[in-house]
Amino acid sequence: MLAKRIGAIFVSTLFCFVLLTSCANSPSSITTPSPTPTRTTPITPIASPTLAPTPTGTPDTTPTHYTSQILLSGVGRPDDLAFDPQGHLLFSDFYNGTISRLNANGSVTRIVTGLAGPEGIVVLSDGTMIIAEQRTNRILALAPAAKSLTVLRALPGTPGTAPCKDGVDSIALDATTNTLIVPDSPTGNVYRMSLDGKQLTLITAGIVRPVGAVVDA
Repeated sequence: MLAKRIGAIFVSTLFCFVLLTSCANSPSSITTPSPTPTRTTPITPIASPTLAPTPTGTPDTTPTHYTSQILLSGVGRPDDLAFDPQGHLLFSDFYNGTISRLNANGSVTRIVTGLAGPEGIVVLSDGTMIIAEQRTNRILALAPAAKSLTVLRALPGTPGTAPCKDGVDSIALDATTNTLIVPDSPTGNVYRMSLDGKQLTLITAGIVRPVGAVVDA
């Protein structure tokens, strides 16, 4: 009787061992589910900062300060400045209504008189002088051989005594398009104007008293 019980226990233990061995060696029947695709926001890589190369060219020799020199004194009240094609300095005199040239010997030649508040001056390559006349808000021209001025354009704004309502002041030449940049102080607009004055295109608006312009390369 005891021998039969021991035999039965042995058989049962052997059977369990066989089952455990078969489970350990058989391939798994459980399949791993594929991950559900999720939408992710692509990450934009941030560029690493780069150091500017150390300049190795000619060192900057621009002086940190300048020594002033009096070129002219006691002649009117110079305002805006420009150079003519020969390198002579031209200057407007708002209060005396003149455009004058400073000669190499220090003398002054009056080129135009009787203007109503001359301000900005632009000189074209052929020597034609473009003048901004503030009190009339007009753009005038004087060709080298001309006896009188030509009115190129009367600007839309009307000069007045209210603050920021003075007429046109400084103007600039846009050499890339061969046009003039004209701020119209009374209206707060800035225009591009053809050299003959026939075309006037609005560039921008809403500026409080635009009185100067310059065009870079």
